[in-house]
Amino acid sequence: MADEYARNVAKQVLNGELSPPSRLSIADTFRISTAIVTDSWQRHWDNDHTGRYTYNLIPSVRTKVVFPKKRDIGVSYCRMLLHDTMLKDDSYRTGSSDTPVCECGKGNQTVEHFLLYCDKYHTARCDMMDYMKDTSVCSRHKGSCSISECLLLAPPCDNNISKRDNNIIKEALFEFLNKSDRTI
Repeated sequence: MADEYARNVAKQVLNGELSPPSRLSIADTFRISTAIVTDSWQRHWDNDHTGRYTYNLIPSVRTKVVFPKKRDIGVSYCRMLLHDTMLKDDSYRTGSSDTPVCECGKGNQTVEHFLLYCDKYHTARCDMMDYMKDTSVCSRHKGSCSISECLLLAPPCDNNISKRDNNIIKEALFEFLNKSDRTI
């Protein structure tokens, strides 16, 4: 309804039927419009009942998400953010797998298990952790840098991670996904 009303007012202004306030510049109009749209999307995101896994990772609609250069790694990353992977736990939930248990036998094959615990990806995980230690990300965030699924996946919202450190973390994650050579 708001979009339709805005469209009608814009048409009226364009046709000269209505004149905008003279004190309002075009830049101000765009700024106000952007704020209205962003607030509307945020209210919808806050109150919707779907996408809660993603909401827990990215609660703000204004959050910038870092994506890898390689498309297949980006697809895997998006699947993890959306909680819709081809890992056994998600496949079992959707009925396309007989079991949620990982081949390693140490738990359900969830994103958390894949990223942090599965023995099959131990070497790639060690490389990821070593890279983050070598770049001093963990030493700058001693309290908050116990490596978790949320830290690896989520953009820096309220977790006090700088853009620079987030880029390092994502670079390490994307390299892990590349080395794991696994379709997610």
